[in-house]
Amino acid sequence: MRIIKNNGETISLREKVRKVISDNEVPESSLAEMLDIDRRAFDEFLKEGKDLKFTQALAIMKFLGMDEKEFIESYELDLKDNINEDKVEQTEKLAYIFDKFDVNVLKEIGIIKKRSKIEDYEHQLMGFLGFRSSIYEYDSFAPINTLYSKSKVSIEERKQKKMNEFWIRCSRHSFEQINNPFEYDEELLKLYLPKIHEYTLDPIHGYEKVVLTLFRMGVTVLTQSYIKGIGAFGASMFINGKPCVVVTDMMKKYHKLWMTLFHELYHIINDRQMLERSIYHISSESEMSLFFNEEQADLFACRMLIPYEVSRHLAKVIVSPYRIKRLSEELVVHPSVVYGVYLENSPKEQKNKEFSKYAGHLIGSEIATKQIMFSPIQTGNLRDAIDDIKEKLYNIRIA
Repeated sequence: MRIIKNNGETISLREKVRKVISDNEVPESSLAEMLDIDRRAFDEFLKEGKDLKFTQALAIMKFLGMDEKEFIESYELDLKDNINEDKVEQTEKLAYIFDKFDVNVLKEIGIIKKRSKIEDYEHQLMGFLGFRSSIYEYDSFAPINTLYSKSKVSIEERKQKKMNEFWIRCSRHSFEQINNPFEYDEELLKLYLPKIHEYTLDPIHGYEKVVLTLFRMGVTVLTQSYIKGIGAFGASMFINGKPCVVVTDMMKKYHKLWMTLFHELYHIINDRQMLERSIYHISSESEMSLFFNEEQADLFACRMLIPYEVSRHLAKVIVSPYRIKRLSEELVVHPSVVYGVYLENSPKEQKNKEFSKYAGHLIGSEIATKQIMFSPIQTGNLRDAIDDIKEKLYNIRIA
């Protein structure tokens, strides 16, 4: 069946449905049940090209987010057909879910269970986000400015934007619930920054101590495992006049953890007005910003760990573990960080070769983040993860 739009253009419902099923890995049987369409009729519609009843086509239109008033049916409506209002409402909710969320990625990371029925999607999302009435609460959940136009991005870009928006909304809500009680002192933060590198010497508790100290300066840092689909290693924002930072442990490398923290703190100090206007900033290697200088933030992160004059000559000493050990002692920084900064600054054409040489000197970040990791996906819902991290931020003592 083809529906004719007012401008004369014909659109195949069949192709649109097939694409949704393919993109989101939705079981055909579950979708047919949700739309209240006989399984055999639905299968014949998708695979054999047979038409559906008008009311069945109407259910698909709602599922695809189309307004039936904009369409002219290609045949007369059978007035005896009855519309199941409950099914229409379920279909509209499902359409909303597919419009707002990347269902496929949410299945992969476990927020939506892989083998769950399609009608359970709303319940599982509401459970994770802590909603009580319906999935439509998402519209008012930690609202953010949408920084893109739906009509100007590709399908893949749109999918990533959905995940980014989901991630940022969850992060903003988490920061709001944590509600850092300490006054933010920017000058104190600037004085503290040059001392942070010393904490890299303690791979077990150093990072944890810095996060707890920053919290008492009014700066809230949430450290998370990398979430598939967002493509970001960090984010910065201001909430109620206080800085909030997300560090995504994307590479699970010790040096990258520290570099990401410094990168985001650069934005907090240098881009406050822009952050307060734009609501948030996502740091991503694949998506450069016109308003935030990522290169300067990267350079700042490197210099906070290794002075510029020293980093210029690292290539001359990197081959000698003994000299690196001595250098790290002089700089008061962990040797793994020295190797990491060197590798991050290596020319692109040499990076793979250099990584293969010195990767054995890098240590992982898991031990550093173990006590301070924010893990809503592993916990199963935001509420419990927020309660857990609040307990740590408010009550762990800084030795």
